[in-house]
Amino acid sequence: MSSQTEAGMSERVDAAVRRAYDAILADLAALVRQGDASVDVASIVLDRVISFSGAAAGAIWLRRPDGPLQLHRGVKVAETGVLAGETQASHEALLARVVERGQACVVLPGPHEDNPTAALLLIAALRGESGAIGLFEVFHSAPLAQSAQRGLMRLMEEAGQIAASAIARPASLPAAEAGWAKDIEAFSRSVHSGLDLAATSFQIANEGRRVLACDRLSVAVARRKKCRLAAISGQEQFDRRSNAVRRLEGLAAAVLKGREPFWFDGESRELAPELEKAVHEYVDETFVKVVGILPLFPPAPTDEAARPAPIGALVVEQIETSRLDPARREAIEPLCHHSAAALANALRYEGLFLLPVWRTLGRAKAWVMGKGRRTAAAIAFALVTLIAALCIIPADFDLEARGQLQPVGRQDVFAQEPGVVQAVLVAHGDVVNPGQRLAEMRSLELDVAHTELRGQLSSASEELSAVEAALLARGRLEPAEREQLQGRKRQLAEKVQSLKEQLALVERRRELLVVTSPIRGQVTTLDVKNRLLQRPVERGQLLVSVADTDGEWELELYVPEDRIGHVMEAQQAAGGEPLEVRFVAANDPGTWLTGKIKEMHHRAEMHGEEGQSVAIKVAVEKRSIRHLRAGSTVVGRVHCGRRAVGYVWTHQVYEFIQRNILFRL
Repeated sequence: MSSQTEAGMSERVDAAVRRAYDAILADLAALVRQGDASVDVASIVLDRVISFSGAAAGAIWLRRPDGPLQLHRGVKVAETGVLAGETQASHEALLARVVERGQACVVLPGPHEDNPTAALLLIAALRGESGAIGLFEVFHSAPLAQSAQRGLMRLMEEAGQIAASAIARPASLPAAEAGWAKDIEAFSRSVHSGLDLAATSFQIANEGRRVLACDRLSVAVARRKKCRLAAISGQEQFDRRSNAVRRLEGLAAAVLKGREPFWFDGESRELAPELEKAVHEYVDETFVKVVGILPLFPPAPTDEAARPAPIGALVVEQIETSRLDPARREAIEPLCHHSAAALANALRYEGLFLLPVWRTLGRAKAWVMGKGRRTAAAIAFALVTLIAALCIIPADFDLEARGQLQPVGRQDVFAQEPGVVQAVLVAHGDVVNPGQRLAEMRSLELDVAHTELRGQLSSASEELSAVEAALLARGRLEPAEREQLQGRKRQLAEKVQSLKEQLALVERRRELLVVTSPIRGQVTTLDVKNRLLQRPVERGQLLVSVADTDGEWELELYVPEDRIGHVMEAQQAAGGEPLEVRFVAANDPGTWLTGKIKEMHHRAEMHGEEGQSVAIKVAVEKRSIRHLRAGSTVVGRVHCGRRAVGYVWTHQVYEFIQRNILFRL
């Protein structure tokens, strides 16, 4: 059989299945329209779907007021085993998850955690106006192809919607409404009750669906050249990324370009190509029978040429039947009129500049002028009192700075010549004296230079001795030859002197390869041998640090550059007296000590993590510090006098605004 023949047969089968779907849905919709309270529409829906699909069992579950699901109608559910034992608990947990999500799902045969039965489960949500009111479940024992699963699931969703509408309808609702005039009046009051765009769109969709007695009514809002779906009747939320929503938005945008109402009931012979493509894509996705898109125009002059652009559209859909109720068609025009006015007001309100601010101010004004007048007066008095207190009450103005605790007498020993460290003669914590050797280095370059210079000096000295010996032989030399030898003697003497000076310089540089301590103190460099031994070093590289731990100690604080101005002003106000500094060491956090500023650097520099800052040296009393360790982290507070407590608490915010906002205006 050729592929074309197979494709044709597949299309005929799909068409036949769809006609069967339509027949079932039409019959069920007719039952709902009859409004007979004695007819259990939900049970009929369940029987029809099970009979048509050949399922083994099925059930309709409804939410009880306290939350859990209750079996409303079941067909052979007990035979599946989901109503007893551990299977019941597992199955109830599955149903609870599905109704919470409110989305249809297909669960593969088990038994496993999600499906305790051996049947294929197809579960669809029963949706009411406030969300999912229950579930429609089918147990299918025979294997189903993916296409058959999708078709059966679509039938369950649409039939479940019919069952949900019948369940949610009050029993006292008459079969036929007594005209639509009262409904339009109630609709007008509802949609004009507020100015919030989302709430207004939701009211238009839900109340308008009741007026037109259609299966679904949606509201789309025009956004430049596109349309955005704002509300769908019976759904508080919907997935904007779904194919159905995106295609409906595209269809509405195409209709609004023509500014004319659009109705589609299956015939597309007179449609423009753009509309024909958009409507067929949407109908193929949703299987609706009738689609009507009604542009909404804001109130404007009646002159057709002056009619403004549409602000949105109403989307009327029929799922079960191919036409609207004739008694309700006359309600379309007034419905669109009221919907357009309400939507235009909501859009104009949403477009106000700084709307959230005005809303907040409006609520605050209403509260202040109403029952909250006394409370507002008390709050205002408290705020005024608080502001006055912040401006009057003085407090210590202390600026925080971080730094280190160091001995006053400390010296860093640097390499004065490049070389390789051959020996390290001290360790961390050793006490050394001035001139004591700390490390020895060797430079291959200096060794080579020393050897070459000694060789050149030896050769030059021997040649000089030979020239001097030749000059002593007076009778044997001619005057010209003697003059030549005397010139050569002078050259060699200068060369010997130069080589001696170079050799002395190289020897001096070799002496610098021996690293000695400049002061008496303790070696504070950690793990000296592992850091230096057999390592090449360059001139100026730090080798060892020596500190006089028995002498005086000091703090070295790093005040950020943007705060040093306060310290300088306080120093001037104190008349040259040193400012007091309170500090606490990281190794003794419970003890606060005091010191006096003795030196302030005149230049800001980078100091590690503190960034661009000014170094301040603080004299401290050594005996008051319990744990003396060079390099201990310290947090200090420089006392800069007394200021208003409000300034003390907020000066950083005020300076940030001055520096980053006012300075750049």
